[in-house]
Amino acid sequence: MQTDNLSKRRLNPFSFPSETNVRFALLILAVCMLAVSISRPLGIITRLVLSLSQGVPFDEAIEPSKLDSPLDSPDEENEGNSFEAEALSGVSEQLGRLATPAVSIFIMLVLATIIYRAHPDRIRRRKKLTPLAHGQYPTIHHQVNDVANQIGISPPPTVMLGEGLRSQNAQAFGIGKNLILGLGGGVRLLLVKAPARFRALLLHELAHIANRDIGPTYFSEALWRTTIYVVVGPLVVIILGLSLLFAIGSLLSGNISGLLLLVVANAVGMLEMSCVFGIPLATIVATRSR
Repeated sequence: MQTDNLSKRRLNPFSFPSETNVRFALLILAVCMLAVSISRPLGIITRLVLSLSQGVPFDEAIEPSKLDSPLDSPDEENEGNSFEAEALSGVSEQLGRLATPAVSIFIMLVLATIIYRAHPDRIRRRKKLTPLAHGQYPTIHHQVNDVANQIGISPPPTVMLGEGLRSQNAQAFGIGKNLILGLGGGVRLLLVKAPARFRALLLHELAHIANRDIGPTYFSEALWRTTIYVVVGPLVVIILGLSLLFAIGSLLSGNISGLLLLVVANAVGMLEMSCVFGIPLATIVATRSR
């Protein structure tokens, strides 16, 4: 009797958290960490540009006290301000510091969404996929529908077939309910020579749909592209450009010791960036794999 009860309560593998969803949550956390880490150098760059635009001499603009404090920080003339005014100024300053990472996260998510929405067309063009008509290769349609019914996918995804006979892979992609199963042209031979491998290939890809992994997977890829090409790359270029500007300014002013200090400061800064950015980027690299 006990054996019969246990046999009725079979284990559902889809009841466990999907590994892709866990990685997706880690990726979102890593992107937020990266945006917060980037906020400080962006704030320093902004204050430097504003200082130079207000006519502040270059030697004064690059002082740490100028770069690390807001431009409108209170000085000796404002020491008589009331406690309420100083408290309000402090709150405004902290809100300003929080605005940069918030805006960075928002921009990254918007750009990632645009890239994510474009991924079906990008994959179709890259793999040269065309829709497989119902009259073409009915065995493939039958196998896809059979596996989809077996694991509870309704309706089954749209089947598209690639050109040639060399590629024997498959890839599930799409947005929302408009899901596509892209098959390499070589699966036609695989279906004849090794039907068990062909069915295993379908099970692997359709399991991603059953686990609802498609959205997180391709949004993770979009976040990765946004992080590298839109955020980290331009930031590194800006920092190197400003370093070159500082070096030229030090040479023109004859401040050799300042130039040496700049080299040391850049080395320390790059080490700091490697540590601060390295952890989120390593997490993103580890979580972007499917």
